[in-house]
Amino acid sequence: MDDGGGAVLRVGEADDAERRDGFRTEARVLEVARQHGIPTSRLIAFDATGTEAGALALLSTVVEGSSRIPVEASPESLRAYGAGTASLHRVPATALAGMARRTRPIEGVDFADARRRQGASDLLVAAEAAVAERAVPERSGWTWL
Repeated sequence: MDDGGGAVLRVGEADDAERRDGFRTEARVLEVARQHGIPTSRLIAFDATGTEAGALALLSTVVEGSSRIPVEASPESLRAYGAGTASLHRVPATALAGMARRTRPIEGVDFADARRRQGASDLLVAAEAAVAERAVPERSGWTWL
C-alpha cells in the first residue's frame, strides 16, 4: 500500500449464494461508509462473481487497533464508541436503499446464544432483556448496517 498500511483479502466460493450476498453487502456498506466519512476500512477492490480473481474476493484496507472488548471499558473507549455510533446514525436510510434488512450485527451468528452458553455481565443481561421487550424498529429514520 502506498500509505504504508496493510490490506485484508477475503475470498469465498463464487457458487455460494449466501457468501455472495454477504460479500456484496460488505462492499456496499464500505462504499456507503466512505461516502459519509465514517472511519472504517476502505474498499480497494471487489470481485462479486469470481470471474476476475477465480473466487469471490474483497480487498480492503486494514484498520489499526483491536476488536477485543475489555471486561471494564475506559471512559475514553466509551466516548469513542459513542462517537462511532453517532457517525453511523448520521447516514440517511436512503443511502442503504435496496439492501436487505438486518436484525443482527452479523447475520447467521447468534451472539445471544453464545452469551447464554458462556455467560455475560449483569449489565449485558439486563440490556438484552430490555431490547427483547421491544419490536425491531422500522427502517425509516434508522440506519441498519
